[in-house]
Amino acid sequence: MAQVAGIRHMIAVASGKGGVGKSTTAVNLALGLQAIGLRAGILDADIYGPSQPRLLGLTGRPQVAQGNRLRPLEAYGLKAMSMGFLVDEGTPIIWRGPMVVSALTQMLRDVEWGELDVLIIDMPPGTGDVQLTMAQQVPLSGAIIVSTPQDLALIDARKGLNMFRKVDVPVLGIIENMSTFICPKCGERSDIFGHGGAQMEADKLGIPFLGGVPLHMDIRAKSDEGQPIVATSPDSPHAQIYREIAARAWEELQSALGHRVKPPRLEVSGDRASLAVAFEDRKPFTLSAEMLRVMSPSAEVQGHSPDQRVTVARKRNVKIKELKPVGNYAVRIVFDDGHDTGLYAWSYLDLLDRERDKRWAEHLAALAQKGLDRG
Repeated sequence: MAQVAGIRHMIAVASGKGGVGKSTTAVNLALGLQAIGLRAGILDADIYGPSQPRLLGLTGRPQVAQGNRLRPLEAYGLKAMSMGFLVDEGTPIIWRGPMVVSALTQMLRDVEWGELDVLIIDMPPGTGDVQLTMAQQVPLSGAIIVSTPQDLALIDARKGLNMFRKVDVPVLGIIENMSTFICPKCGERSDIFGHGGAQMEADKLGIPFLGGVPLHMDIRAKSDEGQPIVATSPDSPHAQIYREIAARAWEELQSALGHRVKPPRLEVSGDRASLAVAFEDRKPFTLSAEMLRVMSPSAEVQGHSPDQRVTVARKRNVKIKELKPVGNYAVRIVFDDGHDTGLYAWSYLDLLDRERDKRWAEHLAALAQKGLDRG
């Protein structure tokens, strides 16, 4: 099947049934991938019940570009396309399967996505004809299954997983949504839908467990307001969970493609002013603490689009306080100025080395333009 120009990878986010929080998970996963330094977009493939316009707080119609192609709408630096942009929110879509598949094909291939590292496809729930056709006709790099811990949801999640396996799409893992509920007043934990069921299912089926997301009022409220928690509350523990799930999913994708990067050896210098990075079978390199700090992949620094990127000044003497490994795919760096929200995936450390001269020159130019200095 033909690739889509400009898009390196497409990942389907699916569920065996509706009501498990698939769309909320999909948009926060896309923003989590963006937060670790990837260019990401999202396609809302749920024609009958599009959720992404509401989740991203987007309204209006896509503009028509040259060649009768549509320009995706954008929020928080994330390019998005949805049937919800083309019809009013209260208008039902009463189409048969072939019409739905045709519309989805157009929304994927007749859109000016630009250059993306990954496009998240928020699939319709279930395992019917539309889902199967999409899995067969879209050049997916992998799929992620979202489920709640309860047995009924897991039965349907298993069907979704088997559908992707039958069409030879790698399943990158399972996410357990609504994993547990912690009372915001007393702190008591309640496993409303059970707990750990998705992880046990993943272990049984021999696929990765990407993580669990709690049932929390902040996630629900932010979603209803069109302010995804990863974008608008990047320092919250829930945003951190989504970012870690995104980093795991990306690592599993690299593994599925045979590109898994073994964790490098990391060593902080004696004066804590630099980090030595040694990947297997390549020359070691060193990144200064200042460069790592001012180019942190956190939303606090990167913003949600290039024009929102923050120029961080006066960090010439910043030091690395601590390294906190995150699984086998990233490290969290704690700096002595208190910054600790950057999740440095191995691929991002590699990118900083390969593009160090270009990125450092751009940083110095931005400082000069804004009348700032390194301190």
